[in-house]
Amino acid sequence: MTGFLLKILLGITGMAILGFDLFSPLIARAALDNDGQNLLRESRNAYKATAQNEQATRHKLEQSLEGTGIRLVDFTISAPSFEAQGQTSRTIRLTIEREAKGILLNRISAFSNYYEVQVVVETKSDK
Repeated sequence: MTGFLLKILLGITGMAILGFDLFSPLIARAALDNDGQNLLRESRNAYKATAQNEQATRHKLEQSLEGTGIRLVDFTISAPSFEAQGQTSRTIRLTIEREAKGILLNRISAFSNYYEVQVVVETKSDK
């Protein structure tokens, strides 16, 4: 009887670890998407504050990401495009990534790309 309970306990523990490992990147992607939206607001404000200097804006973003585990992969600001009302706008696009946490599967090289979570977010900025 004790052996049977031990097998059930080990089975439940194994399923919990596997479930955490499989869903961890999905949860990390949702959190990273939220972080990306916050970074877009920050980059739009920084772009205006730095007199529309793309390099200075990128530097401010990199500073704000230090110690968060998030890496800025790409940051671009498009050339001005003209809107219907005669206003100009630019598209701010950034790509960020983070490594999702794992217990077991992240140690297997075949799954290493599964744990690298990357998100691309973009918005329009006036001027």
